[in-house]
Amino acid sequence: MSERKRPLADADPNCESSMPQKSPKEKANASPGSAKTTEGDENAVAEPKFIRLPRPIWDVQKEKWDKRNEPKDGTEKEGEDEDESDDEGDDEQDTFATDSAQDDGLPDWVWYISEEGLAKYTYLEKQAANRDQDEHGLYIYSNFTSYGVSEVVDNWLKDFNKEVSRRKVSPCATWAHLEGLSMFLQLDYVDIWFQGDDCHGFAVTISMVGKALLTGLYLLKNHKLSNPYLPENGGPKNISLVLALFVDFIQSWDDIGGDHYGETAWVSKLEKLAKDNGIVIKGPYKFQERTEDYDDYSVKGWKEEFKAYTKRHAPNGGKTIGGTHYDLTKMSKAEKRGLQGGGGSWGWS
Repeated sequence: MSERKRPLADADPNCESSMPQKSPKEKANASPGSAKTTEGDENAVAEPKFIRLPRPIWDVQKEKWDKRNEPKDGTEKEGEDEDESDDEGDDEQDTFATDSAQDDGLPDWVWYISEEGLAKYTYLEKQAANRDQDEHGLYIYSNFTSYGVSEVVDNWLKDFNKEVSRRKVSPCATWAHLEGLSMFLQLDYVDIWFQGDDCHGFAVTISMVGKALLTGLYLLKNHKLSNPYLPENGGPKNISLVLALFVDFIQSWDDIGGDHYGETAWVSKLEKLAKDNGIVIKGPYKFQERTEDYDDYSVKGWKEEFKAYTKRHAPNGGKTIGGTHYDLTKMSKAEKRGLQGGGGSWGWS
């Protein structure tokens, strides 16, 4: 059974007040995931509320590991008790470092997420858990959870496409989708996803994720929320972090076996967009930037790419991607009993 999945994002109660409650009238007029906008302005954008996060413990541990292994006075460390070192911080695996996040005197703090982005991250994590056969004490076949995670990402692509296909597209609502995915892609579920046997299919999906990110940046730029990068003027204050998390995700994919299908080429475009808009990509400790010839990152360009992707990747010749085929919460108790301990199959060939 795989290790318990680590949470990436959570609100620090010492940093922000709890989420505001909507009045009955606001609730009636608000759609799920909607944000407040200014009346009467056709170019009005959402006004997201950002929550300051403590730095994730997994990122702190990266830094601690480097410092622990740094040579001192030009010599290598010797005689260190590896077991003792490896156990350091084990009690904090599912927690966050809070010391830095609580210091209001850190203007360069980058760990922020909007309330909408946090909600979308939490939703994605739940959907992945719904498809985790270990989580449900089942065994269907070895790559089942991997395909389940791929289904979660395909469903995210559908939701993103729906968001940018609205009559009036909100750049910040679109950005919230990207916030949530950027943090979801840091979870251990991604390691399970990468262990699947559909390398080419996963690569094409990763390419689509990158194109979605470029489209989100295009929308921010069109609404003057990223050129120049001025979060104090109402734009997302975590652009640097979100871009860094996506690049960090690509590094994880590249470390496994490299780019064989051009799926990471969008990173070079991302770097150019960031540079042109004065955005410094920064976030996780020592993340490395990676370098598609994808020039049309407008909403129109995205829709064309999504249509082609759906046509190629809809399962069993269907008309849409994603779905709930791998969602184990849709399985009856009788079916689960038949699969506990690895017996039988559930509709998969």
